[in-house]
Amino acid sequence: MFAQFKKISLHLLLFISILCLQFFNTSAMTKEEGMLKAFKNSEATVEEVNMNAYVNMNNVLKTPSEGKKIGLEIAKKMQIKDETLKDTSAEGDTQIYIEGKSEEGGTIRIIVQGTEYEDIKETNLVIDVVENKLIDLNVLSEKIKEALGSYGKVIITSCITGSYAGELEDAEKEKVAKKIMESLQAEEIEGFREENIISIVGFSKKIKDYISYDGHKVNINIALRYNSYEKKTYLWIATPLITIGY
Repeated sequence: MFAQFKKISLHLLLFISILCLQFFNTSAMTKEEGMLKAFKNSEATVEEVNMNAYVNMNNVLKTPSEGKKIGLEIAKKMQIKDETLKDTSAEGDTQIYIEGKSEEGGTIRIIVQGTEYEDIKETNLVIDVVENKLIDLNVLSEKIKEALGSYGKVIITSCITGSYAGELEDAEKEKVAKKIMESLQAEEIEGFREENIISIVGFSKKIKDYISYDGHKVNINIALRYNSYEKKTYLWIATPLITIGY
């Protein structure tokens, strides 16, 4: 009797575990989905969308000719239009730059940079995409992973820049930040508040991925700042951290 009960309990536990696993997999968003949701809740006007990705090839130095080949292969996979290639390489130093247009009309930059110093050598591959409208960031992220994945681990950071007409008071900035954080059920891990600027680093369980930052899990970064010259209050929402100047 006990053995039968134990068997039923194990089956029930396994069934519940599978249900929980399916629930968490379907309810959690990708970084890109989380960032888009956060931005739409901000009600800001889109200024710019930026996605930056890189691969570090440690202990590998690609020659300029190899760098050109890699760069052009990446450009083809990214479906770049009207590309231009610039080679500023020197001995022991590979520097290949490719720039062109995306299918959406934005700008794509590809960098192949290889260096050798004493016993240290490495090659870094970079893709930087800038759009001036909201696009499907999941599609772009997968496209970038496809273009860079064969060379190593792909690290991606994304940022959406938006704006509000005029100057938002500090209380209004806090209200915007709070609304964004609540939309993702995110907790504030670290905050920076000074005259004219607010920056918040947070963590949301609703977003699948995260990084370790000062011993904490983080996957969302929000900043607001007023630009007196342009008479706009700018908003930056990034995952996992803002890596562009603000």
